[in-house]
Amino acid sequence: MQIKFAKLHGLGNDYAFMDTFDPQLKKVNLNRLARKISYRHLGIGSDGLIVITKGGKNPFRMRVFNVDGTEGEMCGNGVRCAARYIYENGLSKNKKQKIETKAGIIETEIVDTQKFWVRADLGKIKYKVKKMKLKLKGKIWPIDFVTLGKHPHAIVFVKQFPENWTEIGNLIETHRLFPKRTNVE
Repeated sequence: MQIKFAKLHGLGNDYAFMDTFDPQLKKVNLNRLARKISYRHLGIGSDGLIVITKGGKNPFRMRVFNVDGTEGEMCGNGVRCAARYIYENGLSKNKKQKIETKAGIIETEIVDTQKFWVRADLGKIKYKVKKMKLKLKGKIWPIDFVTLGKHPHAIVFVKQFPENWTEIGNLIETHRLFPKRTNVE
């Protein structure tokens, strides 16, 4: 089966995009597709797969699938790209969209169609920092936990990246303290 997709990026986050308005795509295992398409060596390579579907109360819903196939709540750069995908693919002529996500409804507006600047209201940014320490791989990691808009971020300050930084990042992202996962910076 051939699947039509687009690849877009917003400030360095690159995603493969597709929509499920083609009836044959309703049968596709999106978790598996996200893993295959996102793999940078054998797929097209991306930070994940974003799928545009019909919304409940609004015309569109955005589903975000991570590289490992798990479904995330939302991505700020991803939702801006979703607004562009919807507009450029003729799914809507409206420059303003309310896009449903697992984190809630995000209002977007295409400000400039030449440079494709898209504004997104990600909600009130909570700057309250929660400091915590996690013991991982025999070491204590100090972490600042913040919520930016509707998505959590765990920030780890280091003087030098450890050799196993990817492994540590994955352990933090999926730690039991973050049942819905977290971004790690």
